[in-house]
Amino acid sequence: MKSRVSAKKTAEKQKRFIESYHKYSSIVMKVAFDKTSDFNISEEICQNVFLSYFVNMDKILPRCDKAWLILTTKNLTIDYLKKASTKYEALHKNPLQEKYSVKDGYDTVKEMMKEKVEKELSGEILRDLKRRNRSWYRIMYGVYIEGRSAEDVARSLGISTSKLYSKIYRAKNYIKDRYGEQYMEYFKYFYMP
Repeated sequence: MKSRVSAKKTAEKQKRFIESYHKYSSIVMKVAFDKTSDFNISEEICQNVFLSYFVNMDKILPRCDKAWLILTTKNLTIDYLKKASTKYEALHKNPLQEKYSVKDGYDTVKEMMKEKVEKELSGEILRDLKRRNRSWYRIMYGVYIEGRSAEDVARSLGISTSKLYSKIYRAKNYIKDRYGEQYMEYFKYFYMP
């Protein structure tokens, strides 16, 4: 009894597959060919689509066959084109063609060193501001490190915007007086031609 039911189910599945293949194979080929412009690739994609259809047929409603086949064709075609372009790039890219100069390496190292020095100096300045005047520290940190607007920082500190700008001016003058020479000493090496 069980084998008859299984045989009947298999026969129905084969019949549905054959009908769908005859009905939709030309549409699947057209969708694949429209994207690839290559008949052989379109045939390969069509075979893979119908193989996938046969495997997943039990999960697909018969009224959704056409939509499922077209969507799967589009997806497999896109996958194929992505893989093909990746293979092409890998085969045609010659790393020896890229030209690097000693100057490029020097500039990169120079930039990295400059960033490191800037971070160290800005950290030192912020620590000094925090010890010297907490208000200046909070203002400079809020405006220049966090990137908040002057109005927002003034509101959070409970002061007017004009008072905030006055404190920024004083803090900048302090920084320039205290660290201007050190800044120039650090960075004179980075601006030489």
